[in-house]
Order: sequence, then C-alpha cells, then structure tokens
Amino acid sequence: MEKFKYNITNLFLDLLYPENNCCMICGYWDEKIGKDYICRECFLKIENIKGHRCKVCSKPLVSSGDVCLECIEEPKVFKKLFAPYQYSGILSKTIKDYKYNNKAYYYKMLGELLYKYIKGKCIDVDIITYVPLHKNKKRKRGYNQSELLAKYLGDKLNIPCEKLIDRVVDTKAQNQLNREDRKNNLKNTFQYKKDLQDKNILLVDDVYTTGTTLNECSKALLKAHANNIYGLTLGR
Repeated sequence: MEKFKYNITNLFLDLLYPENNCCMICGYWDEKIGKDYICRECFLKIENIKGHRCKVCSKPLVSSGDVCLECIEEPKVFKKLFAPYQYSGILSKTIKDYKYNNKAYYYKMLGELLYKYIKGKCIDVDIITYVPLHKNKKRKRGYNQSELLAKYLGDKLNIPCEKLIDRVVDTKAQNQLNREDRKNNLKNTFQYKKDLQDKNILLVDDVYTTGTTLNECSKALLKAHANNIYGLTLGR
C-alpha cells in the first residue's frame, strides 16, 4: 500500500509539474538538463564538503585525527554519515523551500543529487528508511520530505524502502532549539516498527546539524537488532 501511495503521488506531481529539461531552481530550460532537474550554473553554486573529514559524522577536520571532538565526547550509534554538500547558500534556500514552501516536487532534483553521490559508495545496504514526521506535522505539511527522498533512492538503487520507525511524540521543531535542548527534545520520541535482525540500514534525512535526530532514530533501529546503520543527508 505504501508503494502504491508513493506511485500515485509521483504520478500526480509529474502531471502537475512537467519539469524535464528545466532547472527547478532558476527555471532555465535546456535539453541537456534532462532528468537532473538542475542546470549547470545552479549546480556549481552548491558547495561540496571538501578535505579531511571525521570518519563518523563527516565533519571537516583541521587536524590529522580521524574522529572529531564532538563524536569523541558524544559517541554516535550510527556507523557513518554520508553527506556531500555544505548546508549553506543556494542549497540551504532550496531545502527550506522544499520543506516549508510546498515544493514537494523538489524531491526529484534533490533525490537525483543524492543518488549520484551515494551510488559510488561501497556500502552494503539491505533496507532504506527515513526520519519520520509525527502524524500531526505530516498532516499539516502534506508530505515528509525525507520520505520522498528515501523512496526516490529506493527506486533508483533497487533497494527496498520501508518505514521502519514511528515518531510517537509531537516534539518542538529542532531548528528552534539550542544544542542541549535538541538532545532532550527527542528522547523517547522514536520507536521501531519491526525486528531488523542483522539488517544494514541506510537512514535518510535532508540535513545533518547536531546529529541528534539521526542518532535517536539509529537508537530505535538498534533496539530492533539492526546491524550497521548509515546516515545519508544532502547537507551538513
């Protein structure tokens, strides 16, 4: 049923926004754009995360160590975060439009960026899942931006995409809280839906900031006996 709902939504968005060969950001039309949904000029404005990074959370490091101070002081339960871009400039604006300004169709452009990045990574994944929204927030927004990205990746990578976590508490928005409050805000918020004995999971979200959301979701997946959990976000 979830797959059916996704396909119907996808078809509806295709009819409403016939955007092939058109850049979703600036509106420029060119046959070369195809199903990338972004022109070269806009793509080049998105900043890659370069240089030496923390092997856990992908934070850029100025030292020669492998793990950042944050991950040493507050160890993460997920194995590794993959994040290609800096959450700044044009990407920050685009993601905010995607989430808060009813631009659900952006999932194709952003999903394609994620797909081209992650397909070259050597990770063994059995199931793709996503950070859930509480039902009240999803009803208000109309869609879960992370869910659309995850299902796009599942189709492209031919890996099952399933909802593995429920958000059982309608918490305050994380972006309205400081670092310490973010940690407390999400405690006991997520519950797993089924046993995941020895499964490797790719957990998708739009942005990684403090890592609290991804970590709390990963804790729920570990309680379900998942093996390795990898995070994937567009921005960091």
